[in-house]
Amino acid sequence: MIKVSAENINMSLIKAASLLRDQQREINRLNEVLSSKTRFEHAEKIASTAVQKGFLDTDEAKDYASSLASSEKDLDIVEDFVSRTAMGVPLSAGIKKVASENGNTDVLTTFLLTNETP
Repeated sequence: MIKVSAENINMSLIKAASLLRDQQREINRLNEVLSSKTRFEHAEKIASTAVQKGFLDTDEAKDYASSLASSEKDLDIVEDFVSRTAMGVPLSAGIKKVASENGNTDVLTTFLLTNETP
């Protein structure tokens, strides 16, 4: 029969605990890398959809994907918005809410009613 002292058991448990902590740190690091990569791929998918619908130029898509991936925005909501928006609608410029002048409707209302920008 093999006899093991309490001191040997304690040393083994200390080594095992240290190894488990190191493994957990590595798992956490790998999860962060995977999460970052998955988020960037999701952002690239959104940017690709925006290019296909005419919202972005191909040259702007990579920068847009990078900015989306690095932001705290909920990408599912952004993707849903981009996928539901009609093709050719300028999202960043061109449609600005301005006050009505001389009885004319504002730019946003005109666009919503006629799908044309004045």
